[in-house]
Amino acid sequence: RLHIPIPRFDYPVQLTDHLLNPDYQITTMREVRKLTDRVFVKPAYDRKLFTGCVVTTAKDLLKLSHVPDGAAVYTSSEWRCFFTHGYFVGIQPYARIPTTPPPSIPWLDSRLIEWTTQPSSGALDVVTFPFYAAPKIVEATDGYCLGAYGLDPYAYAELLEVRWRELLASSRQT
Repeated sequence: RLHIPIPRFDYPVQLTDHLLNPDYQITTMREVRKLTDRVFVKPAYDRKLFTGCVVTTAKDLLKLSHVPDGAAVYTSSEWRCFFTHGYFVGIQPYARIPTTPPPSIPWLDSRLIEWTTQPSSGALDVVTFPFYAAPKIVEATDGYCLGAYGLDPYAYAELLEVRWRELLASSRQT
């Protein structure tokens, strides 16, 4: 064991004004089960009910069979926006609604400027909606435990290395 304290910052306080209010696009699992289009679905309130995922086929829905029909969920275009050393190095979709573009780089850059306690690398999970002007942040994810989700392999390797070096350096200071 490395005995490295892992900071928690799923919902950065400095970005509170930009965090997703789950009421934006609430529906129920019952409605998701009726959909025929590809959709990204995530729990609206009980974050641990299931892991957000793309539903494309009936087989995908089988993985969510434990989720009650009445469970509150939201559907959206969700983007994983990767950063290293205060710069965004990639934006990858979970599932994209065709009419909804990814968040803009200037919007994302402004969030990193506001988030003065950000780690050396990580990601912001951001949702965009066809009918809302500004994107919203679902959560932040620490760089030490991110999946690549299609990010360039070299950018991904640097992201992981940078964060692990930061964590190891901080563990030596304690």
